[in-house]
Amino acid sequence: MEEVDIALAALADPTRRQVIEMLIDQPRRTNELAEEIGVSVPAVSRHLRVLRERELVERMDVEGDGRGRLYKLNPSRLATLAKWLSGNHWTSQLASKASSPEASEYLRRVGGFLDGFAQSDAGFFERHLADDVQLCFPGSPTLWDKASTVASVSSHPPYVAWNILEHSFTVLGAGLTLAVITVEVQTAATDSAAPVVQSMVFDDSTDPWTLRFLQQSPAQ
Repeated sequence: MEEVDIALAALADPTRRQVIEMLIDQPRRTNELAEEIGVSVPAVSRHLRVLRERELVERMDVEGDGRGRLYKLNPSRLATLAKWLSGNHWTSQLASKASSPEASEYLRRVGGFLDGFAQSDAGFFERHLADDVQLCFPGSPTLWDKASTVASVSSHPPYVAWNILEHSFTVLGAGLTLAVITVEVQTAATDSAAPVVQSMVFDDSTDPWTLRFLQQSPAQ
């Protein structure tokens, strides 16, 4: 997991993600990268240094060639990241933190949403968000509905931390269960984890189960 955290932290910067995308097809020189991205050579060199330190790219020194150093992707480190992204990392990890079999099932569902973001799996959200779902997030002036949430999946940064501090589950009746989870959350786009409280209502009267409501608020 440490290798994955290191890689995701490096890729939180959009310029570094551009560098990785440009190196997918072939190795490139520093000045080529700078020109195509639209930044100075010193600026792209700083980003390349970070990517080298995280072992995401490798430098190829070409003797007698003064056109700038050549960089290529490090396939082994990227393979580790790809394996993590393609798996059910959060589904299994959150379920293992449960205090009971019932809690394990609901935390597995939450992990499914986190894995859905990591894999850009909009289909999971299509299946497991109720048609009338409402999602409320701090700083958002409006409630999120099913359509807007599904549309956001592909651009949502993957989670690098979701550390559960407390959790409780209450049966409301008619197939509904309220889950209240206090958790420290961090995505690849943020510098540190922040404590929040997530209140969710799951509906088990449908097949498959659905999420009917979610409210996220800062933990006091």
